[in-house]
Amino acid sequence: MAVKVEVRAVSKDYLIPVLDRISFSVAEGEFLCILGPNGCGKTTLLRIIGCMEEPTAGEVLIEGKPLDFAHLPEHRIGFVFQEDRLLPWKTLRENVALVLKPLGGEGERGRKVATDYLRFVGLAGFEDYFPNRVSGGMRQRAAIARALAVEPEILLMDEPFGGLDAQNRRIMQGEVQRIWRETKKTILFVTHSIEEATLIGTKLVMMSARPAAVREIIENDGGADRHAIVERLNRMITEEVMPVVAPMEGKVLQVKVRVGDRVREDDPVVVIEAMKMEIPIVAPEDGTVREIRVEVGQAVHPDMVLAVLE
Repeated sequence: MAVKVEVRAVSKDYLIPVLDRISFSVAEGEFLCILGPNGCGKTTLLRIIGCMEEPTAGEVLIEGKPLDFAHLPEHRIGFVFQEDRLLPWKTLRENVALVLKPLGGEGERGRKVATDYLRFVGLAGFEDYFPNRVSGGMRQRAAIARALAVEPEILLMDEPFGGLDAQNRRIMQGEVQRIWRETKKTILFVTHSIEEATLIGTKLVMMSARPAAVREIIENDGGADRHAIVERLNRMITEEVMPVVAPMEGKVLQVKVRVGDRVREDDPVVVIEAMKMEIPIVAPEDGTVREIRVEVGQAVHPDMVLAVLE
């Protein structure tokens, strides 16, 4: 299949580095899920792909043409946010029709398109309801209808089901799969849930902790055992979310644990000498020492991973 989206060595810095040379590609019609620890920059990456934020370095190409971040993209891109962002004083139909105005879809034509897409996402009969009169799952369906109404070539979804209860989340996972199969859209979907990603995604991109890099890309086309993929991803996310890090520059004086040791929160794992002081580096939370990455005498710098817990 032809490549629809290509991310090439994208980096993003604010006061600290957030993204570090992220690269991957998405085929036309593919459903790609982006996973990673909290705060690693998944939403920032999605905003860059959506031409809503400019990278510090690198580029994003759509059908081989780099995005020009100074202008609106030539290709239509739909965005579904973590919150539904519906205007409370407008009906569901009016909320969907609103995005059509810049495209010349005002009046009766806009109403018809909005009605069609609300029905497509299962909201027939609720077109004239206000957002506060429907459930969270129904509001998120309306948000998806709004994104689809502009006839996007690419649909970006940023944890759209994160605020739903377990039952509605399962329903919406099935619904987004149906929408993908019927529309053949290229979808990039950010989620924290490994189970969700392996259920709905055809390709999975696992990002590391900040500054985020691509840790692994997994094809999830049914050829591999799903339970094995879930276990592998859980192991990776565990390694990323519970690192023991150095708070400042210094030299390792003592490694106080061995691989396999069970540690509790505030148990010293490593002691470093920094600014003429001995600094005990403690476990971030309960866990078993999986890996020790430093040895006595080694120089360390701020945020360097000293050990990994599971």
